Amino acid sequence: MSVAQIYDFEAAVEGGIVAALTASGITSYSSQDALLQQKPRPRVEVCFTLGSGGQRYVVIDPTTGAAIPDGTANAELYIRESAWDCTITLSLITAANMAEHTSYRATIRNKMAHIWILINGTEPMTRHRFYMVRDGGSSALMMDQDRGYFKTDFTYHGKLTIQADAWPALGEA
Repeated sequence: MSVAQIYDFEAAVEGGIVAALTASGITSYSSQDALLQQKPRPRVEVCFTLGSGGQRYVVIDPTTGAAIPDGTANAELYIRESAWDCTITLSLITAANMAEHTSYRATIRNKMAHIWILINGTEPMTRHRFYMVRDGGSSALMMDQDRGYFKTDFTYHGKLTIQADAWPALGEA
């Protein structure tokens, strides 16, 4: 694991959610995926937004990632944030068919109700943990049928942490 794998939260969380949804047969994309002019429908597009720090700190050697023992002189110089608030936004896009959109929306809500169970401890979320704090609601955008699609955005608020066993990767950079 490298520094980028520790601190590229977008790739870890979005990748974990996309992998879990894809394994369930749901076509999913993340902001990390190559841009496509035409994407299939129905689909889910996943976007991770990092929020403010959670004031959970670790004291580590910046060159090795090793924990610095309590009582070490100037240890406060080596504190790092290790937890953050975050927001996950899912855009659900289907053909302009209300029955299909309603069913798809219910399917995604069901998966997201326990998404942290599906992603924590699996690639690429082996060194991070995501905890769902609350459902932020949803917002439907019903395009006219001439445009050919319906869209609903879901928002979820959570916490993201870096696990203690990830820090030694800093010495591998």
